[in-house]
Amino acid sequence: DPEKNPLGNGKNLFINEGNITINGGIGVDLYAPDKIKGENRFENNGTLTVNSGTGVKLGSINGSVINNKDIIVKGGVGVSLLKNGVSFTNNNNLTVSNGTGIQFDKTGTVGAIFVNSGNVIATNGIAVNNIGSGNATTYLKNGSSIIGTIQGSTTEKTPGVDILALEGGDKSYKDLDVKNYNAITVRGGEAKIEDSKIELYYNNKTEKYLTSTKNELNKVDGKKELGNLTVSNSSLTVDMNGDTNKLIDAGKLTFDKNISLKFQGSEKDVYNVNEIFGIDKIESNGANFEKTVIWSYDNKDGNLIARKKDYFEILNKSQLKDFTDAFQNTTIINKVDQNIDAKI
Repeated sequence: DPEKNPLGNGKNLFINEGNITINGGIGVDLYAPDKIKGENRFENNGTLTVNSGTGVKLGSINGSVINNKDIIVKGGVGVSLLKNGVSFTNNNNLTVSNGTGIQFDKTGTVGAIFVNSGNVIATNGIAVNNIGSGNATTYLKNGSSIIGTIQGSTTEKTPGVDILALEGGDKSYKDLDVKNYNAITVRGGEAKIEDSKIELYYNNKTEKYLTSTKNELNKVDGKKELGNLTVSNSSLTVDMNGDTNKLIDAGKLTFDKNISLKFQGSEKDVYNVNEIFGIDKIESNGANFEKTVIWSYDNKDGNLIARKKDYFEILNKSQLKDFTDAFQNTTIINKVDQNIDAKI
């Protein structure tokens, strides 16, 4: 029992070179009480298969898990991060056919970090999930891939802050499905998000955690300057119920190709999108914004302005005209049918 016989101070390294299969319970449990400041690490150089239960439970301050080969999740949880300041680095393959690949819980205000330099593929289930009210950061490096849902905290009263960090250097990240996250930060150079769906939510704790997690990320791969972000062929949904002004942490934001912007909780008629995202400059010359009944977009000197159309503009939109025509035709047909029935 790890809680009765916890890991001590010093450095404890556990390495798997073969095959580990978990059919319930916990495969590798790295536990130590908070007073223990040792560094506990598990490295997987073989194959870790989780049929049910938890593959690796990381509940030790300064604890870390590194996957250099294969983690296969067929049920349960692959890696569970359960403590302030812990980290999981995926350098190769993590696949999920059912269950959850990486799970954050009880990570507190310091938060925990998942670093992906490999591939995470969740054909069913969830790739990354923050089930608690603590803070968490998902850091994508080297143009790495996560196929499947990246789910932020959804606790009702005090949701945690979830940050998506991207390594720059002309790196592109495709097919992301990010829900309930609070900010995106770019570390050095140019980063691009393509063919993705991103949901960002206001949280008044975002900026404080963003500052602290960037300091922690400096320990991962050194200090990096703030990079630039391009969003291409993607949708961005912003829930503005709350208080924050830093959703995009980048030197410049560029929208390219087909872009869908959706603002929830919007009450004004005119918005400066720069202010919504908390960024000084937005470029959108190459963007084709999704046409909507309500909103139109103009870029003036690096400021993207979203404006609600007035009643007459909306009334003349083809979508409403087509709907009206279809409604009238249906009404006429129904009346004709009723008259026929009456005559019969």
